[in-house]
Amino acid sequence: MLSAVNGVTARQSTVSSPAADAQRALGKLALTLAGVWGLLLVITIVVAAQGSLHLPAITMPLLIVPGFAFVPAARYVIKVHQAEDHATEKALLGKAWLLAAVGLVLGIAVTVILNHVKGGSIDDTRSAVGRAGGNGVVLRPVT
Repeated sequence: MLSAVNGVTARQSTVSSPAADAQRALGKLALTLAGVWGLLLVITIVVAAQGSLHLPAITMPLLIVPGFAFVPAARYVIKVHQAEDHATEKALLGKAWLLAAVGLVLGIAVTVILNHVKGGSIDDTRSAVGRAGGNGVVLRPVT
């Protein structure tokens, strides 16, 4: 239901259930994941353009892959706020959660693939961090 208050159309608030609040929170999480992916993509592009990061040629196409799930998830979350009934909200949130989960899995898969393409492993990363000195913490590979 829509009501006009001071000439502004707004959705009437009804008594909100804990389940509806949890659904909205998960919708916000889906939107946040999409935002984080977008931010990481922009940061990678800027750093690569500056020349301070040498990336394999396959990096950029692979970094775009999670966007095929995150962008529609963000669109569904935005449409939830425009929905007028609970059934539509629930259906849109279900799609958004599914796509956000798929995007997260794709993002993790891309990270693992790029790590193997560069020839590195988690142990190598830990060793490099330990050698860098940092704040006096020395990390050694787990054997």
